[in-house]
Amino acid sequence: MTERKLQIGKLQVICFKSSRRVWIPLTAVLLFTATALGTLRLVEHQMTRQTEALRTQAAQVEYENEQLKQYTQELDSIKGIERIAREELGMVSPNTVLIEAQVK
Repeated sequence: MTERKLQIGKLQVICFKSSRRVWIPLTAVLLFTATALGTLRLVEHQMTRQTEALRTQAAQVEYENEQLKQYTQELDSIKGIERIAREELGMVSPNTVLIEAQVK
């Protein structure tokens, strides 16, 4: 009994001699399967990269959301509003004179 060996990656397929009507379709199916598995591996790799990118983006959005929560909590107090008006808008209280030095 004669046999044929077909190596596909790490997989070795051994077929005993049979008619070409069996060998050709079997070879085609095995090649298609190997191609499909390679394609699935590539898709898995791409999905993993995309998942990691989305996780990074989600972490950044969570951080920004926390910063905005703190900012809105600060707006709930008079001292917070005064600080924001002073530091971000350059405002001063009515009885204060603001002198800015210009450095050359």
